[in-house]
This record gives sequence, C-alpha cells and structure tokens, in this order.
Amino acid sequence: MKILLNSWQIFIQSRGSDGSRRKLFNLLWNQYQRRIIFFIQNMVKDNAEDLFQEVMLKVYQNLDKYNPLYSFNTWIYTIARNHCLNYLDKKKISTVNLDSGVGEYEAKDIDSPETESLIKELHQRIENLLGTFSEDNRQIAFLRFYEGMKNRDIARIMEIPTGTVKSRLHKIRTILKNDLERFYE
Repeated sequence: MKILLNSWQIFIQSRGSDGSRRKLFNLLWNQYQRRIIFFIQNMVKDNAEDLFQEVMLKVYQNLDKYNPLYSFNTWIYTIARNHCLNYLDKKKISTVNLDSGVGEYEAKDIDSPETESLIKELHQRIENLLGTFSEDNRQIAFLRFYEGMKNRDIARIMEIPTGTVKSRLHKIRTILKNDLERFYE
C-alpha cells in the first residue's frame, strides 16, 4: 500500500518522537527510493545506491529544517541534485548518458510483438536523443517528463529562473518532435 504524505504531514511528523520520525523516514524511503535512484543514475555513472543512501541520510538529518510552505518533492530533489554535484566535483568523474540502459522500458499489456518492438524502438530513440543534451537539459527533461514537476519547482531545484526552464523545455520538445517526425516519416 502506497501512502502519499503531504507537506504538512511531513512537517508535523518530523517534529514528533523518535519513533514518529523513523516511521516517517521509512515511508519517505519507500516512496522516493526508485525515483531518486533513477534521478541519480542520470547524473553519475556509478554508486547510485550509495549516493541514494547518503541523500536519505541528509534528508533524515535535516527533516526539522524542511519548510512545509514549499513542495517536499522540490526539497528532496534539490538535496539529491546538490549531493550528486558535490560528488561529481570531488571525484571529477564524467556524467552518464541516458542511453546507457538506465531506466529500461518494461513493456506491459502490449498486444503484439510488433507493437512492443515499436514502443521499445521509440523509447530507445528518445533516450538516445536525450543523451545528446547537456546535463542540465537532461535533468530538466527528467524532472518534467518522468516526474511531472511544474516549471517553478524545476527552477528551484536547478537554481535557474522559471523562464529559462520554460525556454529549455520548449527547445527540448521541439528537438524531440522534429527528430521523431523525421524518424517516422
């Protein structure tokens, strides 16, 4: 059973007893584990599980600093992004392209092998194209298309103006649309 918490529930439980905080943390861990790991894998080549655990440790240690007037999603993704950027700075390692197999598409409820093949081909085409984008544009695309975040939340996470997010998303959509139209003509 998936329990979704709102910002105020998180705020109140984070200030409760140790047992209440641990229960909250377990819920947050389960709710965000796959999503944050996928986000981390889009930024670094390896250590996604370890980095996720470090991110969650920071979340736990800073729960009392969370402001419920802002989106918890934005808060946790900002922590994850900043932690990954610090990790990359320390290690001076390269970033990973989205076409490295991260987030493999799992075909479910597909009625024919041809349909499954077309969907996989389309997914791979999109992943390859996103892999050619800058790291920032890949992150913007992930947060918008995979996480469904609003532009203002993406802007907070990326620490850029909302207008910049809008223009980059427009450019990303245009590139995707044009490439897919050429591919499927």
